[in-house]
Amino acid sequence: MPDVILYRESSNDQGTFGTLICKDAGLQIRILELPDRNNEARMSRIPAGKYKVVPFNSPKFGRCWMVTGVPHRSYVLFHKGNLAGDTRQGWKTHSHGCLLTHTYRGRLGRQTAGLNAQRAFSEMRSKIGLNATFNLIIIELC
Repeated sequence: MPDVILYRESSNDQGTFGTLICKDAGLQIRILELPDRNNEARMSRIPAGKYKVVPFNSPKFGRCWMVTGVPHRSYVLFHKGNLAGDTRQGWKTHSHGCLLTHTYRGRLGRQTAGLNAQRAFSEMRSKIGLNATFNLIIIELC
């Protein structure tokens, strides 16, 4: 089971941006998550640590991956999306605790966003494989 490492690099009310790397698969993409709100369900990114990630068939997102073993949380998914802001601060979100793939950072309206999400998700799918199980290691750099 390969290790996939997420390096969290910056965070504010508009989201947490990081880089996801799997050396075994030759993968390096960007990830956008919610800001840290003490692991509050649907409002916060998950805590740094090590998790098992398994294939999952989502009714909303189709075939993706689910992060398991997150304390007090369920259905934390990897899927495509552009925004992960704190809605209580007036920002928009496509994440309710999930990890959103993207290729580069930009803006959608007045909000910082992860762009080219489909391309990043397709790259992750082709390099890791949608049937693959892997370890996710999250490291805080911010």
